[in-house]
Amino acid sequence: MSAEAKAAHPLQGDCVAPVLPMRDASVTSAFYARFGFDEARRFGEPVAYLIVARGWMELHVFSHPGCDPASSVAGAFIRVSDVDQFTAGFADRVEPGAGAPRYHPPEDKPWGMRQAALVDPDGNLIQFGTPLPSL
Repeated sequence: MSAEAKAAHPLQGDCVAPVLPMRDASVTSAFYARFGFDEARRFGEPVAYLIVARGWMELHVFSHPGCDPASSVAGAFIRVSDVDQFTAGFADRVEPGAGAPRYHPPEDKPWGMRQAALVDPDGNLIQFGTPLPSL
């Protein structure tokens, strides 16, 4: 990882970050890079732990070679100020279809959020959402 990546994501200050399983660090890092996440840190060789970051957001992933994407229940919700703007172009970065990876564009939910969902190659469900205006 470059000095520029470390400088861009100093991993300082308060933060809540999900910790998710991954099978292959190179695949995971490349996948999240397509959505604007930089590799901020990697630990071990082979990689046992990886941190990807985009602005104030961090996703921590740990090596779990036996994880099954089809049965994964791991995930995270990240609130953003404008989910439509934040996820613009995401659909072009994932092949359409079922399974992992996949993308679901933003839609209004009955619980008062407008949400999009991204499923990574390991089956981790990352949801991005914006609260709907009060009625």
